[in-house]
Amino acid sequence: MASPEARLTYGELDLLANRLAHRLVGLGVGPDVVVALYAGRSTEQILGALAILKAGGAYLPLDASYPVERIAFILDDARCRFMLCAPELAESMAHRVENTIVLDPKGPRAAIAPASRVTADHLAYVIYTSGSTGTPKGVLVTHDSLRNFLLAMQEHFPLDPNDRLLAVTTVGFDIAALELFLPLLSGARLVIAPKESVQHPPTLGRMIKKTGTTILQATPALWNVLVASNAEELQSLRILVGGEALPSGLCRALRGLSGQLPIHGAGNRRLHDRKLDVEQLEQTPVWPHIRTILRDLAPYLITLPLASHGLVCIAAMRAT
Repeated sequence: MASPEARLTYGELDLLANRLAHRLVGLGVGPDVVVALYAGRSTEQILGALAILKAGGAYLPLDASYPVERIAFILDDARCRFMLCAPELAESMAHRVENTIVLDPKGPRAAIAPASRVTADHLAYVIYTSGSTGTPKGVLVTHDSLRNFLLAMQEHFPLDPNDRLLAVTTVGFDIAALELFLPLLSGARLVIAPKESVQHPPTLGRMIKKTGTTILQATPALWNVLVASNAEELQSLRILVGGEALPSGLCRALRGLSGQLPIHGAGNRRLHDRKLDVEQLEQTPVWPHIRTILRDLAPYLITLPLASHGLVCIAAMRAT
């Protein structure tokens, strides 16, 4: 795992996360206990999430770029008693939680993780909606749901130790779960792009080339500017697109660069609900995740033939 500030091997990451996890358990963190994770785009962010999960808790990601008012609302609404935070952010929100633990990648390490009492039904993380249609709401994601998602992604988008995934998504969006965990499950390298690079496509394009990135997930808005400014760096890159409507022109451009173009739909439901083959967009083939069923329905829940115009309904465990 790498960011501009630090590099960690799998062994180093595991030892550091174990130490933090033991500390969290000592403070009272366990199954279904929500721990806020307040850090910028860095290895600290990943370290904190893993430590919380190893302690048996559920992490609540807080983007350091969020307005103070939004962060304060989320902490109050989630009734967080614990917060893991980057050193430079420790004072800003410490008064809103009972226990603030500073993330310190240079501290002592522990070889063994705490004994786990977590089951598939316990919470893995809590994510808040944007609030664009009203008050932000917390969405509860269990270990079973996260595991189901990641196993499906491993099946359809397998990675190996030669792969490098460049993470560009803010941790405050559910789509970030793929970027954070899929590389680590697969032995691949996770490279965290700084916020400044994500906001400046030419710089991001150079980072893709410099880091040897092999797979990248982004919204059509970001892909559009990357194609316009960095088409050469995108050649042969494994491309994942989702989060918003994909214009047909951009679809063709990405297809020309990558050869294949997996497309997913994102929302508060577990991510990547379906994948479309660009060569068969008119037929719109659909693959469900493990234990997920999709149906094209007319009013009164009447099933329609494939590729008909209707309402896509998703049946899955804990669909949100």
